[in-house]
Amino acid sequence: MSEILKFEDDFKEVVLKHATNKLPSDEWARLRARSGSDAALSYEAVIEVGFGEQQLSVEENLTGKFKPKASPVAFVSDQPVWYVAGAGFYVWSISPTHPYALFVWLTHPAYPVGW
Repeated sequence: MSEILKFEDDFKEVVLKHATNKLPSDEWARLRARSGSDAALSYEAVIEVGFGEQQLSVEENLTGKFKPKASPVAFVSDQPVWYVAGAGFYVWSISPTHPYALFVWLTHPAYPVGW
């Protein structure tokens, strides 16, 4: 287990606040349609099933076509939580180069758009 998992609840709280208050409803609907699963799942349920930890740094996640679409939506432990518009994923870690990151895919179980 990575040391970043102690920030799971804070990360999920940021994602929930952004998804419910800032994410356009048409983007939410498009991402959930891509999932191929129950589009009527609540925000909380999608965040729960779409959450994970990966052995890939924030910098590695935000390369190529994802980098210009990424924007910080809030901070956890002084590090930005990034949302990649259009792709439908959030990513965070204790530093940009830390080898593990937390993520939420709003398209779960499908890969994010463009992955």
